[in-house]
Amino acid sequence: MAIPADALQAIAFLCEERTIKHKKLRVPIATVFIVAVPEGDSEFLYAVTARHCLEDGRGNLFLRVNKKGSGFHDIKADRDDWTPHQDADVTATPFAPDSSQYPDLEYRTIPLWCFVGSGPNYAYTGPPLSKPHSLQPTIGHDVYFLGLFTQHWGVERNLPIARFGHISRMPDKLKLPRDRGTSSFETVAYLIESHSWGGHSGSPVFFMYPMTAQKTVPTDGGNTTMVIIGNCVGLLGLVSAHYTIPIEAEVTGDVLGKIETKLNSGIMVVTPADAVRQLLLECEDFVEDRKRRQKESDDNKPMPSMDTVATDEPASSFTKADFEQALKKASRKIEPQSTGKK
Repeated sequence: MAIPADALQAIAFLCEERTIKHKKLRVPIATVFIVAVPEGDSEFLYAVTARHCLEDGRGNLFLRVNKKGSGFHDIKADRDDWTPHQDADVTATPFAPDSSQYPDLEYRTIPLWCFVGSGPNYAYTGPPLSKPHSLQPTIGHDVYFLGLFTQHWGVERNLPIARFGHISRMPDKLKLPRDRGTSSFETVAYLIESHSWGGHSGSPVFFMYPMTAQKTVPTDGGNTTMVIIGNCVGLLGLVSAHYTIPIEAEVTGDVLGKIETKLNSGIMVVTPADAVRQLLLECEDFVEDRKRRQKESDDNKPMPSMDTVATDEPASSFTKADFEQALKKASRKIEPQSTGKK
């Protein structure tokens, strides 16, 4: 199974400025993906990640986006510029980098049409399906998620990785920690068995629905029917958390009491894609921002020139006699000129 290159290029990293050994460094802490929202004949872009990624840190934030060829740009992304979903682990900010300052960015977008729909059915209706057909991701279907590998994120450019798993449970209510674990909130999320450890918060998760199709092609011996096997792919949601199993650690020497550590259970919590759609389409701040930017775009469009002849005198100064004289000149017979040759 090959991962679409466009999906990998829709990934950026959220970096936090930290002081390490008396040096200020920008360290990738989470995954961001770029979503395109259509509005009229325009398209508005947003950077999306998990809400807790902004709540857990304190340093300045930057979006690290690849440049064409090699290298990357760190684009400032103030915490106040992000708008959180109130009932889900999702946050987003408009992604509109200044093209004069960042002329060489390289990225793709994830369109809304590839999002899995809302509950309780969580149906997918995007390509290659056609209306009124739909399908439903369900327990056992393959998934893959793309994002930051905290042990090696890339030196000269972002290097997101792909990890894999299966749907273990369809969305249901559960509690997630909030404000660094001092409180919690109730949300709805998938459970995914993932071949991965932690550190992938904000990563987009795609489901793969196996499909077959028949195609008849002409051959020398007549028509041949081919069976095409592939996958329908859609955005299931984004990585929010994982469950851990407390285990007792061995102690040596004069250590008294028990030491308890946590082991990743391999079960990942995924916030449904519809929570991202809700935030981008229904949040009043984003709706008003799109209207404002659409108006600015319309106001800046070039105006056509009217097909008129500019003159310093009013049109009434052109009399009937002037018109008749101009008409006479235009209709005057043109005599052929001699070339001087016989």
